[in-house]
Amino acid sequence: MKSIPYYLYRGGTSKGPFFFKKDLPSSKEKCDEVLRKIMGSPHPYQVDGIGGGVSNASKIGILSLSNRNDADIEYIFGQVAVLSNEVDTSSDCGNMTTAAACCAIEAHLIDAKEDETKVRVYSPATDSVKEIIVPCKDGKVLYEGDYHIDGVGSTGSVIKISFLHPSASQTEAIFPSGKMLDIVDGIPVTLIDCGRALVIARACDFNISDEQSNEALEEDIELNRAIEAFRLKCAKKMHITHPCQTFPRIALVSAPRAKNQSIYARYWSNPTARQIHPAMAMTAAMALASAVVSKGTICAQSNKQFDADDHTKEVYIGHAQGEVEIDITGHDSPLDVAECTYKRTARLLAKGEVYYC
Repeated sequence: MKSIPYYLYRGGTSKGPFFFKKDLPSSKEKCDEVLRKIMGSPHPYQVDGIGGGVSNASKIGILSLSNRNDADIEYIFGQVAVLSNEVDTSSDCGNMTTAAACCAIEAHLIDAKEDETKVRVYSPATDSVKEIIVPCKDGKVLYEGDYHIDGVGSTGSVIKISFLHPSASQTEAIFPSGKMLDIVDGIPVTLIDCGRALVIARACDFNISDEQSNEALEEDIELNRAIEAFRLKCAKKMHITHPCQTFPRIALVSAPRAKNQSIYARYWSNPTARQIHPAMAMTAAMALASAVVSKGTICAQSNKQFDADDHTKEVYIGHAQGEVEIDITGHDSPLDVAECTYKRTARLLAKGEVYYC
């Protein structure tokens, strides 16, 4: 058997191992093979690896020092498909980015400062920089705290993450079709790319009621076939020539379920495998928040809309386990998002050597 060093983290509502670029094969084909073996894919339970059998626990991070003036580390995020051989490294993960900054300090890629450390993370897939403020104490990451995020049972210290200029992260424009509202198969839809490329439609247009649980929706094969066919048609309108299981993704929105929420959303973290995120991906939350503050989208909110001057708006996105808050800064006409900021927690779960055959 072979082995390489790893750090296993929970970052926000996601979980996965982090590796170092120098320890992995340089070719993507061979690297993907190693990552599949480590995670145990393809298998519904990933029983022969350290993956969790669901999309938000089948993620990996690859770290190295950055040679850019505006970044400290380079971070490659990978979504390892549970049921296929696909390893998608074309996007970001807002939850795992939290852990990437912590791991960089933990592994001494950068030095911890007193009280808090700013870690500037560059993601080559989206050509973007994030700034993460990590609490520290006595030269180490401070994980313990009393801050709670919905979707995680424990509390932790507050980690602040800012995505800088997240628009057009995976496509050529924040509205890849050129419109804020399209009609696909008679269904109104907003096709947006801010943080990630996302298809946003109304749950009611797929006959989904508020009473239906995510588990019930995942079991409805005909519904998921219709959603998947719709997603792939939307991909064409977004000028995505090679859509995959995780690109673009889709969220179905409905009326908020709490007074402070702007919308309620169900987010398919792996549409092909009929998997709905148990909470919310932060990159999807950024895309949804961008649609909320922009005039003319399917989930635009008049009390949250940007105007021609720069403003910061607080947008709350409801999900099955609670809600997430995105502070979004920018202006409209046309929509320009300068920054998306949110708070997460993270925890180091294990470190050492991971083995694979």
